[in-house]
Amino acid sequence: SVLLFVWGMGNIAFSESVDAGFGKIKLNGLLQLWYQNDNSATPFDTFRLRRAEIKLSGEIVKEVSWAVMFDPAQVREDDTKSTTITVSGTGTKVITDVGRKSPLQDFLITLKLQESCSIDFGQYKTPFGMEGLESSAKLDFVERSALAAQFKWADYRDIGFTVKGDFDIQGIKVLPAIGVFNGEGQNKLDVNNPVDLAARLVIKPIKELQVGFAHYNGKLGTGETDNFRTGIELKTNIDPIMFYGEYAQGKASGKNKQTYYITAGYKI
Repeated sequence: SVLLFVWGMGNIAFSESVDAGFGKIKLNGLLQLWYQNDNSATPFDTFRLRRAEIKLSGEIVKEVSWAVMFDPAQVREDDTKSTTITVSGTGTKVITDVGRKSPLQDFLITLKLQESCSIDFGQYKTPFGMEGLESSAKLDFVERSALAAQFKWADYRDIGFTVKGDFDIQGIKVLPAIGVFNGEGQNKLDVNNPVDLAARLVIKPIKELQVGFAHYNGKLGTGETDNFRTGIELKTNIDPIMFYGEYAQGKASGKNKQTYYITAGYKI
């Protein structure tokens, strides 16, 4: 049997507004330290700086807002590097580190065309998945599901623009979003001709119920390999009971993949 234990030792979030020459600038932060214990055939344990998010946001005018977020801890998350360590009495263990090479997470400018329509420009999370679009500070668990943590289908940042809507149709909340992106991921330029498309539709027939559908379609790298997925989401929150989950299937790295998760909770 294999036991992987991850414990969020420290989780500190803060928020503060300061006056600037063109209005208020809001400062947000999230600091998170992990302890990880892997009880596999060659066990190891380690401390990890999981998040060190620093976010600045504000308004230039009422119709134009901006946000910039950095996370120095994420420099270790995408730059693939394997290190072999010797574990006393059990052999060796290969640990793969990955790092984003740049601490820039979000660089976002939002134009609010009207109350029900806005356009986002810059680098930010693509509109796919429910849990992946949620703030790290509001997660119910120390880490996201495989949809984001392993497959990288959600909580996935790219450079492009997104048109978003917020409509109320006879008491039913309808939230569409469709975006165009480079398709190469965070802090990367496009290296092929086609652009990637991402779309998400969320419907809230009542305040306590949310149903969503999302699709991402694109090509990755100079070889233009298929990179697409389709997902559905469901969330209900009727105190004291909470229930939500997602299912997604698609193709990446030449392989067909699927994943899902279901979460239930009871508020005490």
